[in-house]
Formats: sequence, C-alpha cells, structure tokens
Amino acid sequence: ALAFITFIALVFAAMRPQLLHEWRLPEFERRDLLLVLDRSVSMRARDVAPTRFVRAIAEIKEFLEDKPPEIDRVALVGFSNAAIAISHFTRNVDSLFFYLDWLADDSRPNFGTDIGSALLTASDVIKRDGLPTNKVVLVISDGEDEGEVLETAVNELRNAGVTIYSIGVGGSRPIDVPVPADDGNGDAGWALNVTFNETTLRNIAAAGAGRYYRSQTGHELRDAMRDLAARERRQLGWANQTEYRDLHPYALGVAALAACALLITL
Repeated sequence: ALAFITFIALVFAAMRPQLLHEWRLPEFERRDLLLVLDRSVSMRARDVAPTRFVRAIAEIKEFLEDKPPEIDRVALVGFSNAAIAISHFTRNVDSLFFYLDWLADDSRPNFGTDIGSALLTASDVIKRDGLPTNKVVLVISDGEDEGEVLETAVNELRNAGVTIYSIGVGGSRPIDVPVPADDGNGDAGWALNVTFNETTLRNIAAAGAGRYYRSQTGHELRDAMRDLAARERRQLGWANQTEYRDLHPYALGVAALAACALLITL
C-alpha cells in the first residue's frame, strides 16, 4: 500500500497539476501629488538636523522610494520669493531624485517666502497637465509668507477641485541662520533670525479642505505624507484576481512521506 501511494503521488507530481485560485481585491482611485517645497534661507535653520531643508528633501526621497500605490504621478515646485516649476507630473522617480539632489546642492541664498506665488505656479502646472486626473497639493514650509496672493491662489486651486495639505517644518523657538554668500561659497558674515509660523500653514490646509501636519524633528515628514496618501484613497470597486497554484510540491511531499514509511516498515 505504501509503495502504491508513493508511485501514485510521483505520477501525480509528474503531471504538474494546478489549482485555479480566485479572489477579489479592492480597487482604489489613484491621485497625482504636487509637492510645493520651500527653499528660502529660513529653511536652512538647524533646529531640524541637519537643516530643515535637507531633512525635508531626505524624507521626500524616502517617501518616493516606497511610494504608496494610491499616489500615481508626482510633480515638484520650489519657491522662495518667487516660484519655479522644477518637474511636471511624472512617474519617473529617478528624475525627481535628480531635481531634489540639485536643490540640496544649491547653496546660494534665496530670500523671501511667497507661498501664494508658489500655489499659483502649482495651479499652472495642473492646468498644463494633459491628463484629467485628480490632483493633491502638499506645501512643505516653515510657514512664513510675505506675498499678497495667498488667498487668491488657494481659492483658485479649490475651485479646480484640488485638495491642499501642508506640513510645517521647524522648532518652536526663534533661531539664527547663517546667511550664505551670494555665490554659495561660504557665509556672508551675518545671520538671519527666523521663526516658525504655524498659523499660515494651518489656514492653507483648512481653506484647501486638507490637513495640517507638524514636524519638529523631521521624522514626522514621511509619516505625514503616508497619512496624506491614505486619506486620499477612495475605493472605486472590486477587481477579480486569478492565479494558478502548483500542486506537485504537495504530491512530492506525500511521496516522500510514504517512501520513508515504506523503508521503516521494511
């Protein structure tokens, strides 16, 4: 009987049988994320190690390396007293890393902070995009705003159906920031006393139907971005998945057990 079981199990394994397995998975809507990153002098403050700006870039890169499936394409806008569209929407994470590294290596001083201008630039990037996908804007800054178009910019994005989130990076106390020389080589010999303005970022998130996050050490940045992705997840339906699973390993296991039992019996 044991020999017969061994023989049948080996024949069954040689036939390479498979079992069709079916299951259902939830299907979620994917969103495009536009990062609006403050690169002004105040973001060089060292109350967040090594600086607010360098830590923000590092956390963004960590997030992009393991980007949640709810986020499809990503775009990047940098700003200080003026804003620039650094990268339009793309799925190419390597190109985003290139631009982020370029920003981190640019040591020239950028004075002033105009969040409103940055959001208008973000709105322009969204308008120029050819795909009618849902967009989310995330502002990463220490909160100082010296512009005059912030309310207009927020209203323009909200009227376009864009949700705005914000992350405040920085400690609670004023801090002196050494100002780099105009060419980026060394310091200019004087320091700028900067503070952290939480009110502006809270108001942006509230008006943009999003959420405000606080990061005092830098570690909270990545968790905030992941929470943002989870909040924007909307289930569209269910997707049927099928998979053929091999059964021959189980047959070989039965054959091995039966053969061992046969040897012991003999």
